[in-house]
Amino acid sequence: MFRLIVGDEFAAAHKLSICGEELHGHNFHVWVAVEGNNLDANGMVIDLRLLRGWLTEILKELDHKYLNDLAYFKVNPPTVENIAKYIFTNLNRKIPDSLRLMYVEVWEDERQGVRYYEGCAT
Repeated sequence: MFRLIVGDEFAAAHKLSICGEELHGHNFHVWVAVEGNNLDANGMVIDLRLLRGWLTEILKELDHKYLNDLAYFKVNPPTVENIAKYIFTNLNRKIPDSLRLMYVEVWEDERQGVRYYEGCAT
């Protein structure tokens, strides 16, 4: 079993409705992990450039945006938890059946973040 991990980042603003929180932004850091058993003819589970490209494509939807204005976050508050779930759901649609998306981690800063996964993840 192989686990591949790629990362990227994006900057965005949001406002949460807890305790009168003010509009603020973060430079979010995102890590995703996929697992697979088999290597292709090139000795890879998947080309990391392809995986990173899918992640970058999803993050472009969030980058330099006011998250509260995006349709998903009008229904789901733009917490770091919901940001991770948004990325997971959209990335999972792109992952081939031969791989399993293990988790998405989103860090608001070096002190706090969240890991989102479905089912069992280690």
